Amino acid sequence: MQVRIIVITLFFGWLLTTANEIYAQQKSDTSFVVSAIKDSTIKNAADTSTKSLLGQDTAISKRFDPKKAAFRSAILPGWGQAYNKKYWKIPIVYGALGTTAGVFFYNIGTYKKLRQAYIYITDTIPGNDNLIDPRFQGLSAEPIRSYRNAVRQDVDYSVLIFLLFWGLNVVD
Repeated sequence: MQVRIIVITLFFGWLLTTANEIYAQQKSDTSFVVSAIKDSTIKNAADTSTKSLLGQDTAISKRFDPKKAAFRSAILPGWGQAYNKKYWKIPIVYGALGTTAGVFFYNIGTYKKLRQAYIYITDTIPGNDNLIDPRFQGLSAEPIRSYRNAVRQDVDYSVLIFLLFWGLNVVD
């Protein structure tokens, strides 16, 4: 249960940090910039280079391709953020993906131990009861089985949350 709370908290925290960036990728009205460039070229007819409001040469300014950034993020998480020069997002991406991967590996290890404990406790060999993990030795077969099923469900959830974070990484 605590694992679900941690994963949900991380998800909403990451979503809140990237909420402003979701709207930043929409097309903006560039008519103001275009009219300012035209006005500056009319006033500075002797100057051969057209400068934008930010002082950059319009022929040199690089535009980031969202498709290229999404493709790069799908291949390697954080590569699209590096392409867009949003370096501060890379630790957030790896923190979210690393946390969900850690939760997955913890749950899968616990599931394997519970599965083996259930096998040992339901067989007829009394010596196998000593082979059960110390965390589960005091339990009977039914609580071990229900706990095993709950941990298996947590494994499935951690995979889904990992894929969701990877998808949000690509969208960002």
